[in-house]
Amino acid sequence: MTKALPIFTALALIAGACTNPLETRFDQDPETIILNAMFRTDEPVHVAWLSRGLVNDIQPLPDAQLRCYINGELVEEGVLVPQDEYYYASKYEFSSKIQPGDEVRLEAVDGSLRASTSVTAPRAAQLVSVDTTYLLSPYLDQNPAIACKLKLQDLPDQANWYRLSVLYEEYENDRDWYDGRILKEEWERKLVDFAFLQDPILADSSRPDQGNRVSFMYFLGSGDSNTYCFFQDTPFADTTADVEIHVPNFGHGFFSQTQLQRLSLEFTLLTIPEEEYNYLIQVQKSLYDSTDYGALREPIHVPGNVEGGLGFFTVESASTLTVQLPEYDYSY
Repeated sequence: MTKALPIFTALALIAGACTNPLETRFDQDPETIILNAMFRTDEPVHVAWLSRGLVNDIQPLPDAQLRCYINGELVEEGVLVPQDEYYYASKYEFSSKIQPGDEVRLEAVDGSLRASTSVTAPRAAQLVSVDTTYLLSPYLDQNPAIACKLKLQDLPDQANWYRLSVLYEEYENDRDWYDGRILKEEWERKLVDFAFLQDPILADSSRPDQGNRVSFMYFLGSGDSNTYCFFQDTPFADTTADVEIHVPNFGHGFFSQTQLQRLSLEFTLLTIPEEEYNYLIQVQKSLYDSTDYGALREPIHVPGNVEGGLGFFTVESASTLTVQLPEYDYSY
């Protein structure tokens, strides 16, 4: 998700710069800093993207000074990570630990240009339990899948917004083609695509015209209009909710016969601000609604929370639960 979102935001926000008036001079294009970042409390490294926005162009911003403050104290200066020359944004990394409840502030300076943004990391909700089984999935046109039933515990006495993501461990075993020698042997954590359109809670921001058919996920890699699986807690406020997702079997390593007992799925429930929920709705519209109705389609209004510039910054609080997969029944 993560690489496409900053670039999309940079393009979308500079294209809509008429909502954020800039002083125009005939001898020089007006400039602004574009800052985008999504931090998570469970990640050891946080990434922020900086661009220079012009009237007719977007350029990377590799020479800026980007500082991170937590609860009012300067904790770190972003480290520039070299990127491909075709990127629209420069990548900066931070390694400071973020806790739920922390106020996180980013300040970017490039010559006379300045931009800043501040958010508070929300409290983290909990994944209470997960149950898994293999079946022929009605979500996926009766193809083999693993069905995962999750129980979510809502944060009481407040409105909440969430995202759900899934990782799996894949075993990589690279061998020499001539003599079979092992060149590399390791486990790698990768994101999993999954289907959830039939779940009324998880699919609360899915487009109704998509129906329950997600078989095209085999070809597009995501296959669900609600790509980021974001939802609100209205149907289960202050209580628990049972939800179900189906992970398709289309060649992922965790369905192989190699050391099945070590394979697992890692479920992460992300508590997000309402502003991010609204932001993702607009990103979703941009990805899936661009050609539906032509000039009559609903306008896309990408929100921003950067003072003195453009962009969006958020901090997500994570609750993670790892589940060992049952042995796969190859009769499916």
